[in-house]
Amino acid sequence: MRAAAAIRERPPPVWTSNPPWAQDRMQFQQQHTESFGQFGLLSITDSTAYTSVPARQAFATEQDAPVNSTQHPHAVTHSPSPDMQQSPHNTGNAESTRQKHNFPPALVNYVTRAFLPENGHPEVDSPALHHKLKQIINGAAEHAGLTNVDWDNHPLPQQVLLREREQERELAREEDRERTRQREQERARQREQDRARQQDRDRGSMQRKRARSPSPVATSSSKKRKSSDLGPSHHDESPHGQANFGGNLDERVTYPIREKLSKKQRKRLGAADQGRGTYAGEVEARRRERFRVTTEPPTYLVSPFTPAPRAIPPPTNEEPIVGTCLNLEKPYFRQGDIAKAELVRPVHVLEKTLEHLQRKWQQDKDYAYVCDQFKSLRVDLTVQHIKTPFTVAVYESHAVIAMQMKDLGEYNQCQTQLHALYKQNLGGSPQEFLAYRIFYFIHTCNRVMMNSVIADLTPEDKKDPAVQHALQLRSALTLGNYRKFFKLYLTTPNLGGHLVDMFLERERLAALASLCKGFKILKLRYLAELLGFATIGDCYQFLVKFGVEQHISKLEEVGGQLAGKASFPLFEAAKKAAFGKVDIMGQK
Repeated sequence: MRAAAAIRERPPPVWTSNPPWAQDRMQFQQQHTESFGQFGLLSITDSTAYTSVPARQAFATEQDAPVNSTQHPHAVTHSPSPDMQQSPHNTGNAESTRQKHNFPPALVNYVTRAFLPENGHPEVDSPALHHKLKQIINGAAEHAGLTNVDWDNHPLPQQVLLREREQERELAREEDRERTRQREQERARQREQDRARQQDRDRGSMQRKRARSPSPVATSSSKKRKSSDLGPSHHDESPHGQANFGGNLDERVTYPIREKLSKKQRKRLGAADQGRGTYAGEVEARRRERFRVTTEPPTYLVSPFTPAPRAIPPPTNEEPIVGTCLNLEKPYFRQGDIAKAELVRPVHVLEKTLEHLQRKWQQDKDYAYVCDQFKSLRVDLTVQHIKTPFTVAVYESHAVIAMQMKDLGEYNQCQTQLHALYKQNLGGSPQEFLAYRIFYFIHTCNRVMMNSVIADLTPEDKKDPAVQHALQLRSALTLGNYRKFFKLYLTTPNLGGHLVDMFLERERLAALASLCKGFKILKLRYLAELLGFATIGDCYQFLVKFGVEQHISKLEEVGGQLAGKASFPLFEAAKKAAFGKVDIMGQK
């Protein structure tokens, strides 16, 4: 009895820390506390494996325990078995929880970047950020899988929220404009109906006065006064004896007969005219209403691919897709706003496609085919939101091939994308293509963009040899130093010579026009050296192409000389024609 009493008075076991069987759960949660726990993102999985319960105050005896009691599945029971904390049930929960929270490192970094202070926005509060982040992660897990998403380049939740809100505001503004437009149309319709009713009342009043007239003379004078009072809007009520260009045909035909009728007949005819005028007014009002409705500008269904008006915002790919097509070659076609995964190639297939196209270009030189394949490759990168060093390599390869083939349209598209990709520090050759960009703006005579490029140059850019060469060439042209320009042309690094060749003839014509204006005689040997020709024969062929053959003399004696004064008009006209051909985008 004494031992039993001691057991009853013994205090219950109270754990000062977490129970032993929850150690695995806490150890795993502690690994992702900084990335997910503090942001409240663990709710995307199931509930926890352990639920704390209050400590029991005493051990119940067998008599105190109810016979059919139902306990919580996670409640603490004090069994004498020492293996309770390693039960299979608790071990399975820990293992399943560990599998549920096995997030890829890229996703962890994405969540961390979403909550950095520098990425915050005053219009996005914390609850909205949490909700959108969970929505993005759950959507990616259901559609593409967490490991198949490029989380490094995926838009942050703040950016997605701001874009959605801007679309909602634009849609609300468009709805307000539509309501205002409808109100204005309703007011105009009401004013038109009021004007028609007023005209009907005026016409009926005039007809009643005409019927009550005692004599034709009085009627005529009364009509004159009334017509002068009403103004030019009532010419249809002109009296007899004046030109009547308005009114109905029956009024113009029957009006002269009124003078021969008696007073009683005129009164009867006036009542008939009044009824006919009212009926005619109603017919005219209905006709006007019918034509007014049909002449309103029709409402067209706005296509989601047109930029304006944006009453129906085009659908966008909020969730990134992952292509499943395994073909190395695929014809180019424009993808819609919602691309199909079975028509898009994943990244590992696109890498093989790039190598295949580079080999194909070196072997066959079929530019039409290679350009079509490169455009298809670029579309697959765009619809999957892929912006990596591989993306830079694709655009650089396509730009080089287009530049070699003098396809300035495709080159300009690649150059524009590369300019945006280089700002994200994705590698590549930014200085080399910066020099090409300067050459391109020289060719298109785009001074505004040229000034913008020069203003954005960094100290590292100015130290690059290719950029320095491009700036020197641009300075020589600006100053009219043609000797320096053609010397720099002969030493153009990398592939810049392909771009300089596009405006070389134009600058040679400008140099010849300037030289012929200032010199009477120009030797061909001097011109060949100055204008960067390899031989005097090449210089001669260039001059003959512009019709100055009759102005070249002494070919056998001194190698030929050009009469400057006689040749100046020809070269000046050719220069103006050459400078007038260039489109602002460089596409002729």
